[in-house]
Amino acid sequence: MGNVLKLAALRTPSAANYEVGVNNDAGNFAGVVTLKGFEWVFSNVVSILIAGAGLTAFVLLLVSGIKFITAGGDPKQLEGAKKSLSFAIIGVVLIAVSYLIIQLIQWFTGANLSTFNVVLNP
Repeated sequence: MGNVLKLAALRTPSAANYEVGVNNDAGNFAGVVTLKGFEWVFSNVVSILIAGAGLTAFVLLLVSGIKFITAGGDPKQLEGAKKSLSFAIIGVVLIAVSYLIIQLIQWFTGANLSTFNVVLNP
């Protein structure tokens, strides 16, 4: 079967079956990476970004809470803790609102915005 190169970055179970440059019985290359591969790449990148935004917001909330606890009554440190806490809360609200906007657009239009499809033959 020769050298089989598996895609290593951002693999999904469906993408793990792609073999690049493998000759099949008909003489054609089976599993050659095409534009359809962007569907699962886009899906994984969006999932990673959403998880990263949520994790970042959680860490900022945690850090600002620790700043509040360790301020010890110092007005300057309390003001800094309040600012970081308000920015973290604004970030969480923006993440939630952006998700709700996408859901509302999907609901009103019927267009599926949560998936990315490559149309090869219009």
